[in-house]
Amino acid sequence: MKVIKTYDTYLNENLINETQLFKYLNMSKEDKYIDFAFKSTYLLQDFIDTIDPDDYGITQILTQYDEDNFNDLIYEFENYESNINHKNFLIDFGEYCEENIHNWNDIPANFALEYPKKEKEQWLLYEAKDSSEASDIWREGFEYGEDDFEELHLRNNINTYKSEYGHYIGYDIDDFDRYGEEYVGWSYKLKHGKELLMFRSTGIHVHDSSREEDITIFHGRSAYNIIWIETDDGSYYIESRLTRKKLIEKDSYDEIFFWVDGNFEQYKKHLESDTFEKLEAKRIRKKKHKKAKRFNL
Repeated sequence: MKVIKTYDTYLNENLINETQLFKYLNMSKEDKYIDFAFKSTYLLQDFIDTIDPDDYGITQILTQYDEDNFNDLIYEFENYESNINHKNFLIDFGEYCEENIHNWNDIPANFALEYPKKEKEQWLLYEAKDSSEASDIWREGFEYGEDDFEELHLRNNINTYKSEYGHYIGYDIDDFDRYGEEYVGWSYKLKHGKELLMFRSTGIHVHDSSREEDITIFHGRSAYNIIWIETDDGSYYIESRLTRKKLIEKDSYDEIFFWVDGNFEQYKKHLESDTFEKLEAKRIRKKKHKKAKRFNL
């Protein structure tokens, strides 16, 4: 029988995951350059053309490569820890990559996401791409996410999450006030989606230099108390989970945030989403249903 994880068990797993993400984002500059060098081999020839190979002791090595296998040259540097010249080559090549790659899709997240800082549990905000995604998250939690650390800064570009137990990009309340909306067609609109969700979660706060915004990265399954803030003809409201009627209606997002923060405990039964355990049970039933439908069971 499938064992359903408890929230405490998951929090311990997420702590390890969050620590790994923080370590990745907080790598030394030299380690970032070396990592970047191994992922940008298509720039090797361009870089070689700008250096004196004798400075790195690779003149003889270069004679073994031509245009058909030049990218394989990078494997000559795999044992760089025991060869300072090779290590310096990778660092300088990585720095060259940073200066010459201008497509954010090719830049690792730990270059784009700067100044990482761990944040304690707090109210966060997520801009869902449409009402369908918002409804799914409101009912079933943040089921998916991005598990590839190197592509975290791209998530809001393509607005798609496919990996179970992955990370999402959100805002804390102060950052949402600064970056979450833009002025379009005589009114303010959400910048990265159509619907807004408010919830509690831990996270890692960073500056996203690809968008010049401060954001918070959170793991989907650590988010709870999920609230869907909907809009109607210029007003903002929250629907009760018990009555499915409007519980509170205000003229701005800020007024909604302030009301939730001050009144959550009083209206907890109307606002609180399913527990982690219930969401896990739903997820397992959903997977079983999909499997049975796929194989006509």
